[in-house]
Amino acid sequence: MIRILLKTLILYFSLTTILFSQIINSIDVTGNKRISKESIIVFSELNIGNEYSENLINNSLKRLYETNFFEDINITFNDNKLSINVIENPIIEKLELVGIKKKSFLEFIQDNIYLKERVSFNEFYLNKDINLIQNILKTNGYYFSTIQTSLIKNDDLNSVKLKLDANLVSSKWLTRSGG
Repeated sequence: MIRILLKTLILYFSLTTILFSQIINSIDVTGNKRISKESIIVFSELNIGNEYSENLINNSLKRLYETNFFEDINITFNDNKLSINVIENPIIEKLELVGIKKKSFLEFIQDNIYLKERVSFNEFYLNKDINLIQNILKTNGYYFSTIQTSLIKNDDLNSVKLKLDANLVSSKWLTRSGG
């Protein structure tokens, strides 16, 4: 008697979870300008026919943010239709690093920073690069140097022109001038 009841309960629960599961029948992408709909779907690893779950969506969001192509991503699911709305990070059209005269020193900095031309712009990486440049400058005796940034954004092309202006102050100069 207990076996029959147990088998009935197992069958009941397995059928009800199948009945209540929602399957993704279509995927719609909006807000993209530079990155194609197909690329966004590939990056998200979402497919038509997948069973919808919060875990699936969370993993997809994580994968999309890891590409560094997007400033904001919103995924909604309604009536078996998955909608992905994105705001793309602008691309760096031009990156200018001024204030450093020595060519080999300038090339070393350019080789070690993350942001480069034709790469997606992100405030986090800008701050990280500024800290890296300041650490490189300090290592080379420029303890009191500052980095000024200027950013020109082109909303039509979704691009930015970035200028990093290094004001070099050598500790040798301070000791010689009596400061």
